[in-house]
Order: sequence, then C-alpha cells, then structure tokens
Amino acid sequence: MQKDITRVSNAVRGLKNMTEYSLSWDEGCPYQPENYKAFLRPVLTLINDRIVKLSLDIPTDSLRSLANISMPSLQHFELGLCTLELQEQEINDIFDHLVVFINNLDRTLVSLSISSRRSSPNLDLTRAFAHLGTFRRLQKFSLTIPFDGRHLSNPAMLVQFLQKHHDTLHDLQLGANPCSTANYPNPTTSNEWIYTILAATRNPYPRLSAVKLALRPLRADLTPVIKFLAQHAGQLEHVNLTDRALEHGELEAILYGLGTHAPLKRFEVKLSCLNSAFLSLLVLHLPQLAFLGLTFSEAKTFAAPRNFAGDRAARVSHELVSILAYIFCSKAGLAT
Repeated sequence: MQKDITRVSNAVRGLKNMTEYSLSWDEGCPYQPENYKAFLRPVLTLINDRIVKLSLDIPTDSLRSLANISMPSLQHFELGLCTLELQEQEINDIFDHLVVFINNLDRTLVSLSISSRRSSPNLDLTRAFAHLGTFRRLQKFSLTIPFDGRHLSNPAMLVQFLQKHHDTLHDLQLGANPCSTANYPNPTTSNEWIYTILAATRNPYPRLSAVKLALRPLRADLTPVIKFLAQHAGQLEHVNLTDRALEHGELEAILYGLGTHAPLKRFEVKLSCLNSAFLSLLVLHLPQLAFLGLTFSEAKTFAAPRNFAGDRAARVSHELVSILAYIFCSKAGLAT
C-alpha cells in the first residue's frame, strides 16, 4: 500500500501543469477508508498551490483530513456526499472539519457544487450552510439532493447563504435526486425546498444569468418559479427546467412571465406533449434563441392552420413539429 502511495505521489509531483484533481468511488463496492485518505491529503499537499478545480465524491468519513490543507489557487470545488450508516453526530464532526476547509477558500472560490446521494439517511446539510461564510468571488452555486428535501431540514439556512452572495451569483442550480427508501420521518416542510428558496427571493440577484431548477414536487404550484423567473427576466440568458413535464398553460405562464424582451439564448424544458401549440408559444416569445432543448414522450401533428401562409409563427411551429413528430414516431415505431 505504501509503495503504491509513493508511486502516485511521485507521479503527481512530476505533473507540473496539472490544475485539476478528481477522486471518486462506487458506493456499491467494499472499500477501505485508508485508501481514500492516502490519496487525499498526501497528494493534495504536493499540488495544493496549483490546483484550480477539485472534485471529491468519496466516502464522507474520509473528508476529515481536508481541514488543515491550504489551497490558495482553488476556484472550483465539487463535493459529492454519501454518508451511508454514519450517525448524525459523526456527520456533524466531519462537517466541522469540512466547513473549515471551504471557508478558507473565501478569497478564491468561484463555484461551489454540492450533491448528496439517497443512501445518506442521517445527513442534514442545514448546519453546514449555517456555518459557511462569505465568498467574495462566488459566481456559481449548485445543490442537488433527494427531491423530498430530507437532506435540508431547514431551507432558511440555504436562503441565508445565498443572500450573502446576492451581488456575485451568476449561475444558480437547484436539482433533485431520487429519494431514499429509508423508513424514517421526513418533515413535510422540506418537500417544497426549492419553491421555498425561490419564494424567499425578495430582491433579484443583479448578475444572475443562468438558472437550472428541478420542478419538484411534480404537482406543486409553479407560482414561485414563475415569479422568480419574471424577477430576472431582463437578464437571464439560460433557463433549464427539469423533472416536471409542463402542460400548455404552465409553459405559457412561464413565458409570459419572462416577457418578450428576455435575452434568453438557451432554453431547456420538459413538455407533456410536443405539438404545434407548444412550439408556437416558443417561437412567439423566444425568437432570439440560439439553443432549444426539448424533452417529451409524445408528439402530435395537426392539419395546417387556416392562416398557415401568412402566420410565420404558426408556419414554423407546424413544420418543426411535423419533422420532430416524424422522427419521434419513426424511432418509437408509432404511427402519426
């Protein structure tokens, strides 16, 4: 084991141009915590002054050793969490060390990404967000947790963290993973954690230009999402709405909220059914798009509308949906 560590350390020491370091694991395989610890602190201390991006998705109990590592050039930190059978007190102890490491990046950190797997029954990130400081250069924040919000019992602590970076955030991503099958209580107030965070935004983020939002729960009222997008309509260039398949009226409400002068260049959305009515909305409201990403499970074509020749939006949407429906139905073996 020590010989392997020495070989890796010597190899890393010779990679003078290496600026990124990534370490990950498969939770389904047996592991020795010492293996991950050996390739964490010993290696990072050799390259700490030149690493710009660090990605760690390793057993959570291996993260304690990060606290005393200084990384003066680190700008992008990605953290994956899987606590397995660790108890709450053990997790809190680990996070006390982890928060020290992250807070020491206050002058350099540009993006922070945190995700948690469902096999973390005792994980609660509330305490961590309460103790994270202010990062003067933070432009991107991403959080992905099980969609029922059980890993964030009090969304107010995340709201507080985001408000600290109100003036610097350019990119906000709130995502959802599958829920845990563990049989333990889940506070109902956490189910709508994403909507709660969006609804708590009183003043628009002045530099926000990109958002990626999981529309969970699937049947929740979309008003907080619509209002949040409308608040930032004059500046958003990229909007990605995931998980929920939108009906015509829901998409219409979102697009009306964005207005006709939104500078959107990329728009990604999931539709309940692709048809010319949906595409007419997109053509009318977002004619300046450079990229359109559509996810759908059904496509329908209709006869050309009466004003087909004179209405550009109707003509474009009808032609496009006809092509997409043909491709979709051909691949799926369905008849139009």
